[in-house]
Amino acid sequence: MMNALKQTACALLCVFGITQFSNAQATSSGFAIDEGSVVVTPARCFPETCESTVAALTGTFNADINGTDITFSSIDVSVTPNVGFSLPANPNTSSNGTTRQAKFELNGDTLSVKGIVDSRAFDGPLYEYSFTASVSDNFDAHGFFTATQDLRKCVSPLCGGIYVKAVNKRLTQCADGTRKPQCYIGTPNWEKLGFNPFAHAGNTGPFTPILLKGEISALDTKPYGNLGEFTATAAYRPATNNPARGKFVALMNKGIFCITSPCFSTDEFILNTDKTRVISGFDLNPTGASGKDVDAAYNEYGNERPIIAAGYNKRVQELHGVGVSFIANQFYLPISGPKTCDEGYSLVEGKCQTPHGCEAPQLELTAIGGAPMIDPITGEITSSVSYSCVDSCEFPAFESGPASCTVALP
Repeated sequence: MMNALKQTACALLCVFGITQFSNAQATSSGFAIDEGSVVVTPARCFPETCESTVAALTGTFNADINGTDITFSSIDVSVTPNVGFSLPANPNTSSNGTTRQAKFELNGDTLSVKGIVDSRAFDGPLYEYSFTASVSDNFDAHGFFTATQDLRKCVSPLCGGIYVKAVNKRLTQCADGTRKPQCYIGTPNWEKLGFNPFAHAGNTGPFTPILLKGEISALDTKPYGNLGEFTATAAYRPATNNPARGKFVALMNKGIFCITSPCFSTDEFILNTDKTRVISGFDLNPTGASGKDVDAAYNEYGNERPIIAAGYNKRVQELHGVGVSFIANQFYLPISGPKTCDEGYSLVEGKCQTPHGCEAPQLELTAIGGAPMIDPITGEITSSVSYSCVDSCEFPAFESGPASCTVALP
């Protein structure tokens, strides 16, 4: 009787939650860009007139829509070629002299967006972007490979490429059509990533594989023949240098909240297959990874991004029944490329700072004041200048450049 009451209560909670979401004005969904572009135009070009550059926009993001307002989160968008554009989280919020405006239309499962990011007031570029995107709640489990660098010393591309191996497969189909335990790739293509992932894989050892998502294709490299090309679209670093054992999976948050256990709230996608199952939990602690990396993985999971892991399933006794938990011996975190800073900031020890140490998004306030002073020895005329960090330029201060404002004191 008690179990029946609990099941009824859970069903009511779930139905109420779904009804509340569907009737609310605010919606939140994951999207994948079907087609998109960015046009960048410099503010000034001397002595020639400015020419615009067009780049392709691809990737995924979450969109939160509330009436006429839209914001973006979990942004994983690539621009090819890299023209320095980043999809703004708040596309209608202007700051630091940069104007951001965007219009959107949601038609069923299709989102259309047109917007600008204009920083020409301070000689920055004008970005005009547009894209159409479709709701994408399904995870693509195909195209995952472990990869290691070829450290042999001989003529390129015979040496110096990468070795790739399809996960959860005994053999990998290589560029020449043969099937081998692993394939040598003479030409790794990092264009869609925008960076070489091996150069940004943290403390990953030279013989510890990273994880790549992408595809192998034929490429005839004369006079050496078809040594293949691997085009990467995503890259992940291992949390430790321990070997990965068992099956490779992606763990995705189903967004279900339970009042008891087991709670089957995690989708488990077996990579490079169409197999999925729902499990009640997972454990990353057996990997021996640092607390920082474990926290980063749970943050990915909480933001509805996959945790890629290797390990095995185990039946576990929980409060009100037997659940299934994934026991990981290795997991992988997304590799980020070199960090870039907005205009007015420079990268200092991994942080974006102004010339006098204000960390983004703070602004640097230059206060100029006091009567001019004459150095009695040199005769140089100087004034009192001080610097501080502020959240915004408040009157009587005024914006004097990117990430900076100035106030004249009496």
